[in-house]
Amino acid sequence: MRPFASTPSKPRADEIDAIAAGWLDRRDRGGWTEGDQSELDVWLNVDPIHRITYWRMEAAWARTERLGALRAPKASAHRHIGFFHAAAAAVVAAVIGGALWMPTSPPAAVAYATGIGGQKTVMLSDGSRIELNTDTAIRISDTATARDVWLDKGEAYLQVTHNAARPMTVYVGERRITDLGTKFVVNRAADRLEVSVLEGLVGLGTSPTSPAVVLREGDAAIASAQGLSLTRKSRRELSNELGWRRGVIVFDNTPLAAAAEQVSRYSAVKLEVADASAARLPVTGTVSATDPNEFLRMARTVFGLRAEKMNGKFVITH
Repeated sequence: MRPFASTPSKPRADEIDAIAAGWLDRRDRGGWTEGDQSELDVWLNVDPIHRITYWRMEAAWARTERLGALRAPKASAHRHIGFFHAAAAAVVAAVIGGALWMPTSPPAAVAYATGIGGQKTVMLSDGSRIELNTDTAIRISDTATARDVWLDKGEAYLQVTHNAARPMTVYVGERRITDLGTKFVVNRAADRLEVSVLEGLVGLGTSPTSPAVVLREGDAAIASAQGLSLTRKSRRELSNELGWRRGVIVFDNTPLAAAAEQVSRYSAVKLEVADASAARLPVTGTVSATDPNEFLRMARTVFGLRAEKMNGKFVITH
């Protein structure tokens, strides 16, 4: 599988133009619904340049004084579409001339990171909170118009003070997550992105030009090279997954091999389950996130397994 790129791919100016023009065309055709408006709001909040483009295009279109003719009931559908695109092209040229496009490289950002087993909390000036889990690296650009976060690796919990005028966007490679007033978790692995929503809404854009998917409380999304999958999680599941914020790892019928892999994330001491029968044993309970010996004691006392140090790691067997 292809690993994520280290920096997000910015949509080109003409791509944003085309999408903004499409929204205006769709709105002015009639039959606009609340669902349509919700989708538009998500796209506008994904990136400040989206809103700037849309508003400038809408204003320039209005200045042509042809909007009334566009909406005239006697106008044919064919004429409607052709006329709109001709006018939109003129508006696009005007917007490009205004040099409003986002730079191709990220703006200056402040970097924060944790080592293996470490945690860090970053507070923004507006009260938003970002908690970094073990072995995590982010960059933050907090400006007057936007709050941008690049998750370069690891896992972060975000509790965001919503501000439509200064949206918070989390970039993970080519994907972006936009806050709509929420608490959510983002976990970046080498081959996938996981987003879980504890409260509120987020918009998940899987490519620069596709409409964002709106995730609500309890929704979890996994984006990979194979596509996007959505599931639902209970409050208990979400709370268990955030046990690291309390310094613990919570297992609920977790296979022993997967549990050992999770414990290994938090320490230089690596654990491996060597045989298949032991790997499938279900683990339920709570262990320290910083003391792998607690997990090893559990494996010995609960399952009667052995743990021997071999080649710099503990190997668990029957």
